[in-house]
Amino acid sequence: MIPIDDARAVITDGIKLLVPYARALAQRFGSGDETALVEYRCTLETLAKLAAFGAPNDRPLMTTAELAARLNISAKTVLRKRKSGVLVPAKVLGRRGTGALRWTAPA
Repeated sequence: MIPIDDARAVITDGIKLLVPYARALAQRFGSGDETALVEYRCTLETLAKLAAFGAPNDRPLMTTAELAARLNISAKTVLRKRKSGVLVPAKVLGRRGTGALRWTAPA
């Protein structure tokens, strides 16, 4: 398996290669070459997918207790909000109960 940091580096390189290509296609289409439109659209879709996958999450993951402290509520309240669908954990690590939950830090 490729480490995630290596994968992000490859994706970043791909984005750097595709951006000038997309600009050239946009210029061709803007100059009246309608055959460039399909290729331009496919390139933009690819760039959007690469950007979504390669973008690192700037916000750290928190435990239930850390999120509760940040929100100034109890850990039980966090879990009740999860059960009601108000809060959704970013990750569930295995089947270790509530200790397996990781939350994205609030913005």
